[in-house]
Amino acid sequence: MKIKIISIVGIMFLLVSCSHKTSAPTTSSESYSYRNGQISFLRQDEQGTIVIRTNGFGKNINDASINAQKSAFYNLIFKGIPGSSIANVPMVSDEYDAYQKNENYFNNLFDNGHYNTFMMYSNMASEPNESKGEASVSIDVKINYNSLRNDLEQNSVIRKFGY
Repeated sequence: MKIKIISIVGIMFLLVSCSHKTSAPTTSSESYSYRNGQISFLRQDEQGTIVIRTNGFGKNINDASINAQKSAFYNLIFKGIPGSSIANVPMVSDEYDAYQKNENYFNNLFDNGHYNTFMMYSNMASEPNESKGEASVSIDVKINYNSLRNDLEQNSVIRKFGY
């Protein structure tokens, strides 16, 4: 009897420890997060603008394009763009703290599409790839860096330069 109970408890423990665990999506766009896109600096066209090549992933080409655009802004704001002279450091140094203090601002920026205000253009850099319900794209995004910075300052997300 004792052996049966130990065996049952052991099997139950084994089944629980081997069960498949799923995590909650990192964003409202389900499993395809704009925080996972790859970016690279291309050039600065004129004063206060930056052109970034970014990759995005999604359920379809449209979702992948939107995630790529959001990725460009996310990286510009929170990670910086290596190789650029105006954006080589992040605009916001503490992502977690900034999200806590400015949740409405970032929800509006990323979820409601306010980032489009600062996007001068977005062009496909290569042919999109779509297979088995997943799509990926590579796009070039030109961002008005100065306007984005001013908006972050006006909404008290970052301090004005020098203050």
